[in-house]
Amino acid sequence: MEQQRFGMNVTLSPDAEQYVRTKIASGEYQSPDGIVNEGLRLLQQQENRRREVDAKVKAGLAQIDAGQSLTSDEAAKERDVRKREILAAREK
Repeated sequence: MEQQRFGMNVTLSPDAEQYVRTKIASGEYQSPDGIVNEGLRLLQQQENRRREVDAKVKAGLAQIDAGQSLTSDEAAKERDVRKREILAAREK
C-alpha cells in the first residue's frame, strides 16, 4: 500500500532557521526537508530507546520485588567475572 504524502508548512524560530540555512550552505543537507526528516528519525530513535529503558527498569523493579536481586558484593563479583571474560576474549 502506498503511503500518502502531503506538504506541510512549518514556522521556525530565527535561530532554527539560521541553523537550517547553515546546514544547507555547508552541503551537509540538500534541503530543509532532509533536515526535518533526519530530526524526526532521531526523535523516533530516542523515543524507542526511552521505551526500551523504561521496560528494562520495570523488569528490574519486578525482579527486586520478587527477591531476585543481588547484593552489592554479589554484583561486584559478577562484574569482575564479566570483565575478565571480556579481556580474555580480546586477547584471543
